Amino acid sequence: DCRQEYCPPQVAFLSNGALLLRLNALLLENGEHLRRTQGVEELPKDTLRHGLWLINNLETPQLKPVDVMLGGHGTYDCCNGSYGRPGAVEGFKIDNTRTRVVVTARRTGTKTITYSDNLFQLQLGEEGTLEAKLVETEESGKGCKIAVAIGENSIVYHHRSPTETGDLWMSGFDLSPGKKARLTETMPLSLKCKLTTPTEVTIYNHANDLPIHAQIFKPAGEGPLQPLLWLHGGPMAQFSFDYNPLLVWLASCGYLVMAPNFSGSTGNGLAFMNR
Repeated sequence: DCRQEYCPPQVAFLSNGALLLRLNALLLENGEHLRRTQGVEELPKDTLRHGLWLINNLETPQLKPVDVMLGGHGTYDCCNGSYGRPGAVEGFKIDNTRTRVVVTARRTGTKTITYSDNLFQLQLGEEGTLEAKLVETEESGKGCKIAVAIGENSIVYHHRSPTETGDLWMSGFDLSPGKKARLTETMPLSLKCKLTTPTEVTIYNHANDLPIHAQIFKPAGEGPLQPLLWLHGGPMAQFSFDYNPLLVWLASCGYLVMAPNFSGSTGNGLAFMNR
């Protein structure tokens, strides 16, 4: 399932000759996706899983899931809908030894939904498996992140948030004391002082007990507030925890703005999009 509106497919070779893929794929017994041609269209679509996959042997190809987070496929989203052309291009990045991979991911299917990203490093082991480790990015805070470059002991990534228009940051496994994690500062201070951070909320539909996600932009002051519901298009699109000056401006005009990720939105797993 290569639906571009959710997750553009991505593929790359690792140093051991294995193939790493980002796909939406059906869970088949023994990973026989490339050899089984009969009856696939009859399989239930709720077995479709989004994530990273490995093919270790191209002569007898078997598609094996990569567990970026504990819980496996169907519990994480590794397609950052906030990035695309022009600008920083989303997708996993591989170092020049082709043994380390850095991927953007967020947890899905939880009771409390967030549209803020984390970075994970995948290290290729001797047995051909990929071991995942969370990349420390506390200094940049919540927001949208993608890897830009991978060094021997560090990772350069791009970070955007409701209060950041986008800059380069570094996460180092041996980042020396006193060395700044922030590499660039491109946003005018006059703009920074006008931006506010929205509140992420999870709202449950009591009719079916299914959650949706929303961001709330609240104006300053107390008293009765004029509500404004701001819907994204698509519906296969999303409001990430990202730079959004228009909604901040509307809140500054006195509106209580809600920007929901309703059923059908991307960024919170295939099941959420397929509702």
